[in-house]
Amino acid sequence: DKAGDLRILTEELLMNAESKISSYNFDAGESGDIVIDSINIAMVDGASIDNGFDFGVLNSNDVFPFVPGHSGYTQIESENLSLEGGSFVRNAQIDTALPGNISITSNHMELGGGSFISTESLPLYQSDFSNRTEVDQNGSVNIKTGSLELSDSSYVKTTTVIPKRNAGDITIEADRVSLSGRSSMLSNTEPNKFETEFGLTGLVYGNAGRLEIKTSSLRLADQSKISSDSFTNGDGGDVNLTATSGLGLANRSAIYAGALGQGQGGRIAIDTGAMNLSGKSAVVADVRDSGNGGEVTVKAESLEMDESLIYGSTTGSGVGSRISVDAGAITLLNGARIESAASDEGAAGALAVQSGVVTIT
Repeated sequence: DKAGDLRILTEELLMNAESKISSYNFDAGESGDIVIDSINIAMVDGASIDNGFDFGVLNSNDVFPFVPGHSGYTQIESENLSLEGGSFVRNAQIDTALPGNISITSNHMELGGGSFISTESLPLYQSDFSNRTEVDQNGSVNIKTGSLELSDSSYVKTTTVIPKRNAGDITIEADRVSLSGRSSMLSNTEPNKFETEFGLTGLVYGNAGRLEIKTSSLRLADQSKISSDSFTNGDGGDVNLTATSGLGLANRSAIYAGALGQGQGGRIAIDTGAMNLSGKSAVVADVRDSGNGGEVTVKAESLEMDESLIYGSTTGSGVGSRISVDAGAITLLNGARIESAASDEGAAGALAVQSGVVTIT
């Protein structure tokens, strides 16, 4: 069985005061698909478009344990889409059930005030995952838009805590992408809560998802972050960024791929016109345990770094990440560095820099 699909066709959709559009499942049947087509969509004050698991169950004593089916997908088409004040679009499931994909097509998208778009899984009733033999994947987030703006701690995220499950991918196609005010795009794999509560051992986790952005202009400011990383024995994911006109990081912003547990490090690939890092910003691929590092590859027409880093490292027994930079001109200011380092048993990764002109001041 499956819950019915929910389809909305309207010129204007306004949602506020924790209003909700949702499709949930509380048994083995799947939740339905949610399809919304509207010229303008505005969501404020905790409004939500929610598919799969009803998080209200976590605060209820009236729902008995159940084994749900998978989630349907969520699809949104709108000329203008705005999420403010902690509003969200989410597709989530519990235990071994799979959350579905989220696909959004829009001319202009804004997320502010801690709003988010996510696919995620969480352990609730099931603690024994030893019978899982196949690796599956959480739902992905796919966004195609003219401009995408994230501000004030807003985020796009895919995550998994279920063993032998990869986090979903994040794919962005846009004319312009900007993140500010500690906003983020991230995919990761995190430890299962039962691992520490029940002392479980031998859990084999999946990998973080791939994060890909294709745009003309990509800007990160004020401690914003793009990352694909692993906090388990799963591998870090790949971060592929194409910004044809330019890429800028300012005020402690970062692009990151790494493995903080026993997994292998992820890879960062950047292809851009003018690349600028300032104010202690960084592009980092590191490993901190037994896994080997990934790679940072930068190809740019020009690269200017002011008090910032492109950095590959290992602080464990694994080999550090490789660094490769190819730019027409490179300018390093105020202690800026392109560096491969090791601070424990592991060896530093290879470092290669190619440029017509290099200026260091």
